[in-house]
Amino acid sequence: MTAIPFDFRSAPIGPSERRAITWLAEASQVATKFWTRTWPFLQRLDVERVERRAPEKTLATLPKTALAVDLNLGGNRSLAGLLILERPLLLAIISGVIGEPVASIPPDRELTHVERSLVDYAIPQLLHPFAATWPGADPLQLAVASFGVPKNVCRIPAAEPVIEIRMSLQIEVAPHTVILMLPQFGPLSSDAEDSPSSHSAHAFERSQCESVIRELPVEFSVQLGETRLSLREFAELKPGDILVLDRRVVEPLIGQVEGKTRFRVSPGAIGNQQAVQVCSFCCVDEAGPVGDA
Repeated sequence: MTAIPFDFRSAPIGPSERRAITWLAEASQVATKFWTRTWPFLQRLDVERVERRAPEKTLATLPKTALAVDLNLGGNRSLAGLLILERPLLLAIISGVIGEPVASIPPDRELTHVERSLVDYAIPQLLHPFAATWPGADPLQLAVASFGVPKNVCRIPAAEPVIEIRMSLQIEVAPHTVILMLPQFGPLSSDAEDSPSSHSAHAFERSQCESVIRELPVEFSVQLGETRLSLREFAELKPGDILVLDRRVVEPLIGQVEGKTRFRVSPGAIGNQQAVQVCSFCCVDEAGPVGDA
C-alpha cells in the first residue's frame, strides 16, 4: 500500500463541485456563441478552478478595481450569490448592452448614474448562458440585488464556505478573471440531497428530536409579588416584620417558566400541598405588569 499525502487545508471535491464542473463545461461553450452577438470582444470563457472556499479569503486579495454584484438566486433574497469582476470589464459589458462599439477594455473610472442603472439589465444578460445550461429541475434565476465594493455588498457570511467558481474571460491577448460564488447547500446541492427520501429522513430526525425535547424538564415557579426597600430598611429587617407587596389579594399571581413570565395563576391547595390553577396565558415582558392588564 502506498501512502498518498493529503492536504487537510483543501477539502476534496464533493458532489456540489462535480455538478458545477459538468454544468460549467456546457455553459462555456454556449457563452462563447451567445456573447459574440453583444460583446464580440469576449472571445472565450475558461473555467480555471472550482472549489469550496470561505469568501473572506477571496475578498481580502481583490484589487481595488474589483466590483461585486450581489445576486438573488431563484427569486429568493435569503439565498445569495456573488459575482466579482473588474470595473473596466463591467464598463465594457454595459457599453455592449446599449449598442456602443467596444474594441477593447476601457480604462478604469467610476460608473455614471446611467451606467449604474443598466447593471440590473447587463449582468443577467452576461449570465444568461449559465442559466440556459442549468441542469437542475427548477430554472436558475440570477437577479441583481445590489452592486458595489465587494466587502460592502457581500451577504454571504465571511467564514462560511461556498462553491467558488474562478473563470477567465479571454479578451484580446489578456485574460480577465471573473469569480462567481454560490452557496454549497443551495442550487448546487446534489440530487440526493434534494430527493424526497432525503426530506423524509430529515423529517424523521426532526420528529425524534422534538419527542426528546418535549420530555426535557423545565422549572415552573410562581411569583407572589414585589416591593422596593431602601438599604436602611433592608439592613433593619428581622423575623416577624411584614412587607407589603405590589400585588392586590384579588389579583392572580405570575407563573414563570425558566424565569420567563408565561401564565396568570390563582393560588390554592390540594390536600396539604400548595397548588395553583392556571387562569390565562400572559407575557409580562411584552404586555407590562399583570396588575395593569
